[in-house]
Amino acid sequence: MATEGGLGPSKDTAVGEVVMITLTGSDAHGLKMGPDRDGNSAVIKGMERLPNGKFGSIQRHGGIHIGDVLLAINDSLLEHMPHRDAMIMLNDRNLLRKQLRFISSPEYYARK
Repeated sequence: MATEGGLGPSKDTAVGEVVMITLTGSDAHGLKMGPDRDGNSAVIKGMERLPNGKFGSIQRHGGIHIGDVLLAINDSLLEHMPHRDAMIMLNDRNLLRKQLRFISSPEYYARK
């Protein structure tokens, strides 16, 4: 997922891009999440190592940061979904494939 020069992520929320990460049903994400200022969606409050001591694919990507907002899971937009429901969807191991779309907080709140 590196850029042409070989350094850094191919996409980064810090430059206003929506970054998509695909997880399988068994992938742990290693994110500490909280609600947005309206009690909806899921904002990254912290990142932690997985139980095996490694970083998950979201942390390894490098283009997603603390403060970014989980905008959507698959085709479900989360900006008006209560945080609790967004977390249930994020942690649902029955969803075999999850396409997570992240956006920076300034970009997210500019949309609202």
